[in-house]
Amino acid sequence: MLAAIVLAAALLVWFVESTKPRQIVMASGPLDGLHHELALRYKAILARNGVTVTERVTTGAEENFRLLRDLKSGVDVAFMLGGVVPPDQREGLEMLAALYYEPLWVFYRSDEVLSQLDQLRYKRIAIGTPGQGVRAFLEPLLAANNVTGFNSQFVPLGNVEALRALQAGKVDAIGLLGAVTSPAVFQALHDKDLKLMSHERAEAYQRRYAHITALSLPPGTVDLALRIRRERRDAAVRRIDDERRAAGLHTA
Repeated sequence: MLAAIVLAAALLVWFVESTKPRQIVMASGPLDGLHHELALRYKAILARNGVTVTERVTTGAEENFRLLRDLKSGVDVAFMLGGVVPPDQREGLEMLAALYYEPLWVFYRSDEVLSQLDQLRYKRIAIGTPGQGVRAFLEPLLAANNVTGFNSQFVPLGNVEALRALQAGKVDAIGLLGAVTSPAVFQALHDKDLKLMSHERAEAYQRRYAHITALSLPPGTVDLALRIRRERRDAAVRRIDDERRAAGLHTA
């Protein structure tokens, strides 16, 4: 059973008018992230109600927060993550709705099984680019485990770029936030060479941080056929290797 650390993603709105606006500027996130996909859906839905949505693609939640605080940015609505906005800086902001839980995925390459964030100490960790929500969320958790930029290497990569670095062996672990269907998470879950951390201390994080919820994911929650597909792929690879060896060829 996989223990997961999740946080509620929320949509923050700055009310500038008492009447319903007919035009909205929405700050979303990176092009390869879930919030960009959601912005496109909202744009289509609201268009049917006569509301024009202009999407502002951003680096992530931290930039979205800065845009909301800047009265000259023109941004009315933004996707945010729980815990990113400090309590003393919420004046003038309103949460429209809590939309969904967003899991923290930690993928890694190692011969050992890792179940705690402090086991990432002394490793190369892709924690997201400046401005991304995953960086704002993950960095304090790492610090609480004495995993810092002084004893570990924090690499400013996020999403698919971080995954490619992990697959190439340029980093040892990556942190991702997003749904199972987001490109980086989906690919990482289906890469047999990568491992997914099951957070042994998930309940402790929930007690210490109000914006974190601990959930357990029973086997098959992500993909019932994942093991079957991996077994079939591994069998196909073994069959090809056997055929190459039988033909006197070397396996790459």
